[in-house]
Amino acid sequence: MRGLLVSASALLLTGCAGLQVGLSKAGVTLETEAAIPTVTDPGSDSPRARSVAEAERKAVSLLLDLYISTSAQAAAAQRLEDAVLSHPRAYIKRFKVLPGGTKAAAAKTRIRALVKTDKLLKDLNAMGLVRPDGVYGTPKILISFKETGFGAGKDVGR
Repeated sequence: MRGLLVSASALLLTGCAGLQVGLSKAGVTLETEAAIPTVTDPGSDSPRARSVAEAERKAVSLLLDLYISTSAQAAAAQRLEDAVLSHPRAYIKRFKVLPGGTKAAAAKTRIRALVKTDKLLKDLNAMGLVRPDGVYGTPKILISFKETGFGAGKDVGR
């Protein structure tokens, strides 16, 4: 029983512990922050929950520049808001709320989120908004070597 409890708690603790900022096969992990609102409506979510939602929205919107030009973003702002930015959790695989270190940071919520870039790219492509010249994150490089000089093209050291 004790071993089962230890292994279950280890699985729970490692759920977001592996979120390192950068690229992975699952997507892009990045950190964003949002201010905690000071004025609250009586029937709305808690201020902390609203700031986490805003930080998630910022995480997704930061990646839009990879796939969509600035002019296309401006032209399709309402479509992006309705289809993508209104529900950022659809593009976030997992996230972790980071602790605030200073008093100034206590007025903000900081998260580390793993954003699913494949789903984001697929939805943006379905909307017809992806850059026509390709995506910044997938460059194509060809390296070619040509030997010149004495003994070029011959096997050396037999």
